[in-house]
Formats: sequence, C-alpha cells, structure tokens
Amino acid sequence: MQSRSVLTTISTMSVRTDQIRLRLREEMTRLRYSVRGLARDMAWGPSRLDKILSGRTELTIEDLEAICAQLRLSLTEVVRDHGLEFCADMTPTELRLLIRLRELTPVEHDAILKVLHIKRPATPERYATPQKKSIFGKPRS
Repeated sequence: MQSRSVLTTISTMSVRTDQIRLRLREEMTRLRYSVRGLARDMAWGPSRLDKILSGRTELTIEDLEAICAQLRLSLTEVVRDHGLEFCADMTPTELRLLIRLRELTPVEHDAILKVLHIKRPATPERYATPQKKSIFGKPRS
C-alpha cells in the first residue's frame, strides 16, 4: 500500500514538472525568447537550458528560480495551474473550494447559494475570460 502511494506521488510530481516546463516555454514565446537567447541572457549554455526545458535534465529549484528571474515571473505564478493567475491572493484551501464549487451539479450549486443566502442572477452569468492584451498601446481586434 505504501509503495503505491509513493508511485502516485512521483507520477503527480512528474506531471506537475511537465506543466511547469510548459508554462516556462509559453512565457518564453510570449516574450519572444528563443532557448538560445534566454540562455545567452542568463549566461548559460543553450544546451543546458534546452535539456532542462525538454525534461532530459531534472528541473531544480535553483534552475527554476534563475529562469523565472530572467522571465520576470514569480515562482508561485509558474507552479500555479495555468489560467488561475487571478487566484494569486487565495489560500490553497480557498482555491480547492473554488475548484470544488465549479464541479458541482446545478442542483448542488443552487443548494449552496441558498445556504449562503445568495440569490441567483436573473440573467445568465458570464465567465471570466482573459482580456486581449494591447500591443504598444493599440487595442487588439
């Protein structure tokens, strides 16, 4: 039983590390950084950075801190589930509660609203979507 738990934990850590690598690559793309350019700015060899980002070398905390510093990202932002950046001030318990609320059926959702004395809006609720960022002050269309 113990070994199964350990294997599940290791598998989960591997998935999380892959998600972190993907998040770093997305940020590099957003900032128009190539592996070679980022490595140069960090005074690293391109091979070292490529091996870290591709998963051929273990991603250490020190490496992650260095990459995040160059990309101007906080460690928290990188390890948080992508798309939940608006939850920056939430505790892990609050975040789990939000995720659980989203998983509820409509009947369960209505029951929770009733317990909390919150009235359901008459119009359909809109979902938060990322705003298109402007480039050089001009709105994107």
